[in-house]
Amino acid sequence: MTEADLHEIEQLANAATAGPWHNDAGDIATTPVWWEGWVVARCYGSEAGGLSLQEEADAHFIAAAREDVPALCAALRAAWAETARWEARVSILTETIKTMVVALDEAAIERGEEPVAPEWRKEETP
Repeated sequence: MTEADLHEIEQLANAATAGPWHNDAGDIATTPVWWEGWVVARCYGSEAGGLSLQEEADAHFIAAAREDVPALCAALRAAWAETARWEARVSILTETIKTMVVALDEAAIERGEEPVAPEWRKEETP
């Protein structure tokens, strides 16, 4: 998922009717009892007696998504930010380790020993 994907999902969620939403026998509404609030969606049953178990599960999912989608977007943004902080720390640590290894290698070379990580030594320019 990209920043643009997440932004698009957030825009869709922000444009939707405010939540929470509730499922009342397939009517997705802003209140637990649909006639006391605003019906935002309806899941129509394919069976004569109402919703099948699958359709009922779909209705519950739709109702829960109103609160879950923004929460998931926020959690993803927080995870991305934490990842960026750790990547910055790792970069600093990597550079510190390289500096230390280069110094150790230079000391080894001065003593006439083989360097541990010659590929990390800075190439001298003429």
